[in-house]
Amino acid sequence: MKSISDANQYRFYFAEIDSLRFISFLLVFLGHTFLEIGSSFVQTAWFGVEFFFFLSGFLLTRVLCFEYEANGFINKKYYFIRRLLRIWPLYFVFLSILLFLYTHIFNIDFSYIRLLGNIFFIDNFLTVAEYSNSIPYCGHLWTISVEEQYYLILPFLLLWLFSKSQTHVKLFFIIIFLLLFIGKFIAIVLKAKFQVIHLTPLSADSFLTGVLLGFFYKARFLTLKNYYLLLFTGFAFLFIVVLLPSKNITGFHQLIIYPLQATGFALILISILGNNGSGLNKILKNRILSFLGKISFGLYIFHIPVVGYFLKFFTHKSGPIQLIGLLLMFLVTVGIASVSYYFFEKRFLSFKKNFQFVR
Repeated sequence: MKSISDANQYRFYFAEIDSLRFISFLLVFLGHTFLEIGSSFVQTAWFGVEFFFFLSGFLLTRVLCFEYEANGFINKKYYFIRRLLRIWPLYFVFLSILLFLYTHIFNIDFSYIRLLGNIFFIDNFLTVAEYSNSIPYCGHLWTISVEEQYYLILPFLLLWLFSKSQTHVKLFFIIIFLLLFIGKFIAIVLKAKFQVIHLTPLSADSFLTGVLLGFFYKARFLTLKNYYLLLFTGFAFLFIVVLLPSKNITGFHQLIIYPLQATGFALILISILGNNGSGLNKILKNRILSFLGKISFGLYIFHIPVVGYFLKFFTHKSGPIQLIGLLLMFLVTVGIASVSYYFFEKRFLSFKKNFQFVR
């Protein structure tokens, strides 16, 4: 049985996924600018959050599968330490800086209940309950709460799945997706607000599809034909989602958009990872895109304050001026995230190698 220190025997890295992480951020960024330019497009930017959940489910599942196959167990302690080192330092420093500014510099009121929601990663449920407003410039952090809830469950779920036959595993996923469907149906019939679905585990289709793909992802996918057909079909599914009513409107279309979107993500990822020599694959391995993907967590954390500051100057300007504002917001966000990554986050990320089995 191999130890965690044998990590270099099990290198595991999909360069394309870094670039896909950046693309998921870019969709979110465009949606949060709220500029008139491209407004019909940015309404679909919620794809970015769901796409990130899907990628996280896939990648973390693959890493834990490698560890289990080599060791016969998952070191849950090391898993949670790795997650902590990746998320908590920047997340809590960001919160601390804002709270210091609000209490000592700008005298801005905020909800202490929502602060507790951020600290204990239940802010998504407080948002659903409409318990006060979110802390200024922290409204986007509900996604971190959802991530942490998913990450908490994942190793225990996988350990349970490893003990079952493939038939039972497939049956489990059929049942869990059926339960998500039923849960959405009940919420729609009761005319619940859209957040009841979108901000809770009822919208876990993308993350669970990533887990499903990661669990069954085998070399046989690399021998498939018609990768471009898979890619086209995946984008076609996403296009259908765009044509349907918004996820911000409660209705029976919500029964379709989440599983259809998740399936589209899966088809696109299989196509990209399998068709290694394609032009799209080469683009996604571009060093600049890969770097932007590596700093995507910082990009996500910092973009709301940056966008919030600059919007006051560009919201009602002409199209060309708005484009300049959009570019400026993006470059400032990249600059701040880069500084954060090199001078702060990497200090903690360097410790991860002491707690990882797969690189």
